[in-house]
Amino acid sequence: LRPNEPMPRVLVASERSDPVWYAKKVKELVASGKYDALYLITKHDGLPIRELLQLPIPKIIHFSITTLGGSEWEPGVMRWHDLIKRIEDFIKQGLDHNDITIRIDPIIPEITDMAQVGQLLNRVAKIGIKRIRFSVMDGYSGTIEQKIRSLYPQDILERNYAKKHGRLEAKPEVVNDIASQFVKLAQAAGIPEVGCCAENVNVAGVRKEGCLPVEAVSKLVGHDVDSSKSKQRALCNC
Repeated sequence: LRPNEPMPRVLVASERSDPVWYAKKVKELVASGKYDALYLITKHDGLPIRELLQLPIPKIIHFSITTLGGSEWEPGVMRWHDLIKRIEDFIKQGLDHNDITIRIDPIIPEITDMAQVGQLLNRVAKIGIKRIRFSVMDGYSGTIEQKIRSLYPQDILERNYAKKHGRLEAKPEVVNDIASQFVKLAQAAGIPEVGCCAENVNVAGVRKEGCLPVEAVSKLVGHDVDSSKSKQRALCNC
């Protein structure tokens, strides 16, 4: 940080839930004046998200999309075609496509159809969005791990995952294989580089990022933010 410049306060809504469910609380927190920026991460559209997008505060906007909306893996989530159409409508109504990041998040090994991911990337590129990041499903324990085990065929689970740090983690070779496929699909769509938070990705064309996009926060607040002490978990690239 520059001398005497405080660390910016960023309201994150949210890595653990979706702001569509508590938009009223987010609006109250923004109105308090305690935050310098709003970081929105959502899988949804509709009036609550529209209202959050209109709040008078600098924003980082991430739409999290998989190709599994409506399936047993994400039964309450929109199908990707529908969400992209709504994002396109938001852009036509004035949302700057340069402010949007599309997160294909998460990719599930041997479940996600990478051909559909390619279709999604092509559609995103056509509406001018070039900021893309992805993740491979991992890092789960407890009740979420039990759900994964109930949905995943045992042979596929064992082929792609191992227990590490007390939780299921995708094997490094699996992550890097998916990353290589993803980069090829992105480049075919005219997207030269993509981001990923996983520390064990080592593929050309993948930019390592933290969960909180510090570069974007720095741009919003007008000075460089020091994130060197922000690492919170073993496989995070923060």
